[in-house]
Amino acid sequence: MIAYLIKAFSFFIKEFHDVRRQPGLMISLVGGPLLVLAAFGATFRSANPFVTTVLVWPKNGVPGIDQDQAAQFIGSNFHLIKVTTDKDEAMQMLDKGEVDVVQVVPDVSLTPDAYASRPELQVFSRAIDPSLEAWARSLAYGEMNFINQQLLSQEASLAQDKASEVAVTLDSASQAFTEMRQNLNPQNIERALSISQELSTLLDELLAFLPPESLAQANLSPELSALYRDIEILSDDLTELSSVLSQGELATQIERLSSTTDEIETLKGSVNTFVGIPAQNIISPIKETYTNLRGGAYPLVVF
Repeated sequence: MIAYLIKAFSFFIKEFHDVRRQPGLMISLVGGPLLVLAAFGATFRSANPFVTTVLVWPKNGVPGIDQDQAAQFIGSNFHLIKVTTDKDEAMQMLDKGEVDVVQVVPDVSLTPDAYASRPELQVFSRAIDPSLEAWARSLAYGEMNFINQQLLSQEASLAQDKASEVAVTLDSASQAFTEMRQNLNPQNIERALSISQELSTLLDELLAFLPPESLAQANLSPELSALYRDIEILSDDLTELSSVLSQGELATQIERLSSTTDEIETLKGSVNTFVGIPAQNIISPIKETYTNLRGGAYPLVVF
């Protein structure tokens, strides 16, 4: 047994001395793999495909989005080669293989009636690599959401401006109705009818400006939900007020004026709350945050 161990140990000693007498071999065995790993780490770019693109921007621009802002956003995901307004030029670059993807942003400055269908963010490629195609389509989907969010945010801002204008009229109407309750003569009744019609028209205009209310927004954006509710209540109240004022029953007229004044004050509060919140919170109630409880992931090469 001992003789066997001596023979085995002698073999390892012999190999060790052979390697020790050849420093070049030692360097190649140890340093070679390290150099390969170092070269890989130094030249490693990313696990994501490297996709070049040209952006076709509409001549009229996109409301709420600056061209430089769009280029910066797209450039964070694609390698942006050029921004142009000529779709034919961009398609020629794609045919020549100068870019991987062409993105055509629609002209959304036209009125909705000008469209036979919804505007489309068109993405063209000649990809044969499935991973490149999947990456391009995924990023294009993110860009579509970005454009939609900017457009909706601008619409929400316009709705807030309109609501501010309506708030001024609501204040004037509230004061006028309060004064009329004290003296409901024929002239004041006629004036009350005129104010009711004016308010009804303004509320209809405000509804046209408001972002569409969905079930999600009703739960997650209570300011918008409350505004819709109070507009509906006041609109119904104004319709009933016009009917009551035409009947000539003084007590009923005074009671209805008092009720309408209270509804106006309620709506004023909802309008002020709606105007005071950021437009982004109206159209996008939920935001995303990411926290790595370890502090951060390893670089991909190290991992």
